[in-house]
Amino acid sequence: MLGGEARRILVVVKTYPNPSRSYIETVCCAGVDLDTRTWVRMYPITYRRLADKKFPKYQVISCEVSKPRDDTRPESLRVHQDTIELIDDPMPSGDSGWRKRMALLPPPARSLEEIQAAQHRIGTSLGMFRPKEIKRLVKRKAKPWGPRQLAALRQQRLGLGEAETAELAELEQIPWSFAYEFTCDDDRCKGHELGILDWEIGESYRRWFRQYGDRREEKLRAKYEVERRVAAGAAGGRLRERGDEGEADSDALQGRRLASRSVGVNVPSGSFGPSSISLTSAAVLRQPDRHTARTPFRTG
Repeated sequence: MLGGEARRILVVVKTYPNPSRSYIETVCCAGVDLDTRTWVRMYPITYRRLADKKFPKYQVISCEVSKPRDDTRPESLRVHQDTIELIDDPMPSGDSGWRKRMALLPPPARSLEEIQAAQHRIGTSLGMFRPKEIKRLVKRKAKPWGPRQLAALRQQRLGLGEAETAELAELEQIPWSFAYEFTCDDDRCKGHELGILDWEIGESYRRWFRQYGDRREEKLRAKYEVERRVAAGAAGGRLRERGDEGEADSDALQGRRLASRSVGVNVPSGSFGPSSISLTSAAVLRQPDRHTARTPFRTG
């Protein structure tokens, strides 16, 4: 594909795969442009079909990108997927690894309110901030995928060869949606609730459903509510993150207070206000694909 501009991007966020009428199935990704140290939103990423170019979080990739015609958000980039190359190994975790990761990220905003103000001033649609308190993890029954989304997924499998069909498992919808209720360290904050779209929580649910059965919610709350609230308090009101693509193990707080000291928010195309929050120290994104179901815009 010609006409792209070369970029080096540190991948920081990946969401659970979602059906898309335009792209059949996509994973929303965000990261940091290492040359400008700014947030970028990357699409379309048909992650499960990237073969040997699949990238974990905190992996530096090189790729060619162009500005999308149908998305005016300043951070959005259209990635030419056939140009993706992995650069070196993923950045390690642990205390020293997290210091290196955090050094590459743009500085966090003071609060969600500060990011919202920047959106009204200059159109900012991705951002990172430090919550003051995580009040609780909210779990609700998810809206089932509609006929068009299911048809897109069936069409994808019909278009695959026998070998690829055997290798690519059918995409499973997580029957629950998750959100955080939290407050910011800002006099303007009246409290917020934002949905969680990360791959980790979806994979944790799938894995723990098989492993723990009826105890899966207890495990989810222990990891994504209790543990994070403890980490936030221990690190002075800062969140942390663990693992990638469903790393369901937990090593308490060891070495993790350096980790996800901030959380990220995203603003969908054509909206004012954020729609989602990331578990990681980066910004979550939403596809600008108008045919993809969107999380409703909600703030506190």
